[in-house]
Amino acid sequence: MAEKNSERKIGLVTFTDNISIIGDGSKDPLRINGGDLNNYDLILKNSVVSASTSLQEPLKKTRKSLDTAVDNLRATGSTALGPGMLSAIGLAGEGSPGS
Repeated sequence: MAEKNSERKIGLVTFTDNISIIGDGSKDPLRINGGDLNNYDLILKNSVVSASTSLQEPLKKTRKSLDTAVDNLRATGSTALGPGMLSAIGLAGEGSPGS
């Protein structure tokens, strides 16, 4: 993707017992923890806001930071799959077509 579609914007969301909205890796991640994982509106709102602040740069500018973020992933704790997916869908829904 980095070679053929370097202008696309890529966002990363990770989840264990919390959610980390990493976005394109150009800003500090936004974390959602604890009881907030059950708050649908808060998760969706934070995902949409994160898209406007941390999903702005194309892959050709963010590849190294995204590679580092993926390399540093570790499985820990429980899995907030539903809230994590909601966050990822909220972030992706704000991206432009093809991103």
